[in-house]
Amino acid sequence: IIEDTDGTIYLSGDNECIDFNYVWYSGKLWRITAIYPDGTMKMITQDVITVIPWGANTTYENSWIQEWLNEDFKETLYNYKNIIVQNASWNATSDENNPPVKPLTDKSAAIVQRDVGVLNWYEYYQSYKSLGTDEIAYGNGYLNIGYYWWLITPRNDSNVHRVDDRGSIFGFNSPSLVGNGIRPSVNLKSDIELIGQGTKSNPYTIKGDKETGTRDELINTRISGEYVKIDEKVYRIVGIEDNTTKLTSVDYVRDKKSGAVLEKNFGSNASWEMSVTSENDEYWGYYLNNTWLTPELEKYIVKGTYYLGIVGDSDTNISGNYKNSICSESNTSETTKNCEKTTNTWKGLIGLPRLGEMFSAQLGEGVSTSSNLWLITPYSDWSVRNISTNGYFLSRSPSFNAFAVRPTINLKSEVKISGGSGTESSPYTVEV
Repeated sequence: IIEDTDGTIYLSGDNECIDFNYVWYSGKLWRITAIYPDGTMKMITQDVITVIPWGANTTYENSWIQEWLNEDFKETLYNYKNIIVQNASWNATSDENNPPVKPLTDKSAAIVQRDVGVLNWYEYYQSYKSLGTDEIAYGNGYLNIGYYWWLITPRNDSNVHRVDDRGSIFGFNSPSLVGNGIRPSVNLKSDIELIGQGTKSNPYTIKGDKETGTRDELINTRISGEYVKIDEKVYRIVGIEDNTTKLTSVDYVRDKKSGAVLEKNFGSNASWEMSVTSENDEYWGYYLNNTWLTPELEKYIVKGTYYLGIVGDSDTNISGNYKNSICSESNTSETTKNCEKTTNTWKGLIGLPRLGEMFSAQLGEGVSTSSNLWLITPYSDWSVRNISTNGYFLSRSPSFNAFAVRPTINLKSEVKISGGSGTESSPYTVEV
């Protein structure tokens, strides 16, 4: 524990010593990082939740990640007005020092007032400062999860800091071109009540959070992030739309005999619909909707609408804004939930996560995931977005590259909970 000059207490150390700050809130696992003199506490998600570019410039207030956090992500937080601090202060003041200096809070500081944010460089530095300042220290810090993710701190007018897969921090000079992970952060109100032990196996819960689902409760009443088990496979709830529950698989698709992660081409081009109708088992669209689909799974699912808007960059003359994957071009200022949707869609049973969607990142902890991960979102007519093994996104040829997938499905509105608690260790089981 480190106490700062202003009385803020930062949790600092490795995972072995920091095993008392886990919180299960609104279907997501969080880590408390700081306790402030007024009794409020800052926490950050344990997982990367999505992967998108920072924005058109280095200003956080008008960035795409700020929009995603406070328009799309915030809607997934249950009872947030009574649990998290509203219009909290997020210090996005630039810093080129190494190690970082404590950011100013006077009129020269870049303070943004929003409900949800991400950590700044100084806050991240405090999480491993007690271990030292070298590569071993930041690599062993409890916030290093082996994937790339954004910090709120610009390095200068052209660079924004991000954490890499080793836990190191460096400035990145193309914030609109390459997407890194987002680990949302919120401040808990001082009067909230924590229940539990705070360990990873028994995390704190928050009084006022949504109660655990009960037997015979419809699954479409649950919240984004909770875990569901169907046909011996575990999924996470992405969201509820038109009474159907969208789920994304936690694990990659694996060979049924060997258990090895399967890698396949996306298709002959960037069209998911053509991949599905190709009658080629080496293309993911056809394989998932035919060979992988089982009669047991088919009892629970219904056709869903998958949005296929292109998310490009300056090379394609199409904005890299994550909203382009689902919204029409004339509605980029609205939330993805309420915008006028793109007409570029596919309706079917098994699809893939789109860019900017909840849980469209590499999930879990570990520096070396086994494969790049296809998304359903095109970069152009002949290139498709994918997430690298260490968590940032790329674009690759759909026919020349073989990567893994985590499928998405939509549950029928009548699917009910038959057991479990919706957590990773005890996912909901379901029945029709």
